[in-house]
Amino acid sequence: MRNMSSIGIHLHKWVEKGLLHFMATRPTLHGLEHHLTATIKLLNKVKPHIVVLDPIDAFVIANNQVEVKIMLLRLVDFLKTRNITAFFANLTDSNDNNEITDMSISSLIDTWLLLRDIEIGGERNQFSLELKRAAMEAQIVVLKSEFKETESEALKVIELEKAKTERFVLDKKQMGESRKADKLVRGKK
Repeated sequence: MRNMSSIGIHLHKWVEKGLLHFMATRPTLHGLEHHLTATIKLLNKVKPHIVVLDPIDAFVIANNQVEVKIMLLRLVDFLKTRNITAFFANLTDSNDNNEITDMSISSLIDTWLLLRDIEIGGERNQFSLELKRAAMEAQIVVLKSEFKETESEALKVIELEKAKTERFVLDKKQMGESRKADKLVRGKK
């Protein structure tokens, strides 16, 4: 509650009203069976609508992933039979395979949400995104410039063709006048 208060989220009032309960124990303090039993005991007492288990990977010690999977399966089953919404958080290292983070319980979960914190060059920010945006905008400027150049050239060609056509028509008319073609054509009528 102290940590959340430091960022302006005050949970103590909800705890005092009995609407928020915490069960904080270290995973190494007791075995998995004890954690499951203590959790179920608290759930039966409090009868919550929502449960948050954070983080589930804290139960993994050495090579006990099979035992953790069994414990989580039993907990998910218990929560589902009582229509309790569950939110399980799982922390992973950026080098971990995120597809393994489900502790093999994803088939029982209604919704699986994977959030990734992208780190580039030791920084977790939007610098890379901004670089990509700047590169894209630069490409747009180049493309617009190329389009303007192509458009300008095309308009010049159109004007030249138009002038050529007008010159052809004018030359044809002048040639006809010089041959007195109009008089001949009219005289035959």
